[in-house]
Amino acid sequence: MPWPQNKRCRDCKWWKPERKPTDGILFGECRRHAPLVVPIGRQARWAVKGERNVWPFTGEREWCGEFEDR
Repeated sequence: MPWPQNKRCRDCKWWKPERKPTDGILFGECRRHAPLVVPIGRQARWAVKGERNVWPFTGEREWCGEFEDR
């Protein structure tokens, strides 16, 4: 199913551009919901060394069902 042409990430109020265009596509963070906690490294099978909070990273041409105009 093709994405809606007028409801892409780049036009959504929740999207924040983060990186310069790569191959003509700009990438950014979707800040619609709270950031996700992502484990970084492991000390043992059961112990997480650290964690980092991140927002989902999307391309400007992507879309989802929660689009809101800027």
